[in-house]
Amino acid sequence: MPLSSPGSEGHRRRRHRWLTRSLEGRRGAGAPSGGVRVRLGGKLPEEPPTKLFAAHLSLEDRFGSRSLVLVCSAVWVLLSLLTSPSSASLLLVPQQYSTITQAASLAVPGDTVLVSHTPEGWYLNEAIVIKPGVSIIGSDHSVRVLIFEGTVTFAAGADPARLEWFSIRPPKNGGEAILSNNPACEIRHNKISATNPPWYFSIALLVGGLVEYNQFVSGGDGSGVGVIGDAVIQHNLFSFMNPAVFVDAYPGHVQIYNNNLYQTGLVLSPDQDTVIDVVNNLFMSGSGIWSWSECNAHTSIRYNDFVSGWSYPPECPPSVGNIANVDPMFCAWPDEVYLNAASPVLHAGENGFYMGAFGVGCGATGVTPEESPPATFRGIEFFPNPTTRVTRIRFDLDSSGKVDLEVFDAAGRSLSKTSLGLLTKGRHDISWDFEARIGQRLVSGLYYLRISSNRAAVTRSVVVVR
Repeated sequence: MPLSSPGSEGHRRRRHRWLTRSLEGRRGAGAPSGGVRVRLGGKLPEEPPTKLFAAHLSLEDRFGSRSLVLVCSAVWVLLSLLTSPSSASLLLVPQQYSTITQAASLAVPGDTVLVSHTPEGWYLNEAIVIKPGVSIIGSDHSVRVLIFEGTVTFAAGADPARLEWFSIRPPKNGGEAILSNNPACEIRHNKISATNPPWYFSIALLVGGLVEYNQFVSGGDGSGVGVIGDAVIQHNLFSFMNPAVFVDAYPGHVQIYNNNLYQTGLVLSPDQDTVIDVVNNLFMSGSGIWSWSECNAHTSIRYNDFVSGWSYPPECPPSVGNIANVDPMFCAWPDEVYLNAASPVLHAGENGFYMGAFGVGCGATGVTPEESPPATFRGIEFFPNPTTRVTRIRFDLDSSGKVDLEVFDAAGRSLSKTSLGLLTKGRHDISWDFEARIGQRLVSGLYYLRISSNRAAVTRSVVVVR
């Protein structure tokens, strides 16, 4: 349904009061304190004081006091290396940790938490805190991992942190699905069902961040993204949100590029220091732009298609390149949101780019990598597994698309990333030589292969034996 009275005074006061309270009360909220993680070994065996003293005398008698200092120093360095965390690790849920919350609390910067489906089909009431430098990723991207009535918080910090490939349903009694205090947060490829009450956003960016390739669907009066600070919001699908994006009156640069908005819209409330760019979006079926304050000279609305007719605030007139009442020609709306190769908006965006969230998906006689639709993988196989060096990778693509293959070691470190190029729809069989691709001799052990496109990715473990 369209936005309900977005310009009403009560609506404006409640929304502005919520964001202001969030900024003042929760900005800078860090991760909860946790225990020290020891990767190798455990506690040293405790010895009675008399035995330790006797051992000390024995060493001193044998090596002398000066040598004893050197020996003890060497032992201390060795123990420090053994008990310190490695540079990066892959934490597996539920194979190693039963909950995402537990794995996230133990993760350190550089770690990746890889989450698979549970037998129950979901993770219930999770309260996940993502520390700076940590990535949490769903492993099965054809069917996203479900977090039911859970919340995700990005802790304060400056190092990039990621959340990708989840389906999230926030608590019904209120609260955000995702709350970020990290300006370097990256939120990608998630589906968020906004069943939360009004005045709560599905994603609240209190200090900015990146939101791309997500799908937002509201079952009531739920809201999309609330923004304070520098933010990029691009290539998302918004349906029935109230509103899709709300930009509050704080200094920052908010870039809203290439989104599809259906029966929803943008609410802009800039102050004199807020810079807003609204570019290459598709506003469909009652969607539009509203403003709660006078737009400044830094607000730019350009190269958008207002499919159902012009809908923008008089105080924020659009500038160049906007069109109205132009059918974007989707492949099969609403199930397929890619554009037909004959779409009039395919090259109508800024600098000849397409309008809307995605490019060509049908009707093309020739497909280029830049315009190819993201592909989804089916029937993926890795064999032989274990292998001595070479493995074969077989999979089906449901459409043509650009595909990449990345290899990780058991600690989660990326060893190589290779583009397989633009692959056609259908069955593919690829021979993969680990050492030739990585450029070094591999030791026996566990490795992870991640095959991905813009739309989907699959991670599988492969054992190398020598």
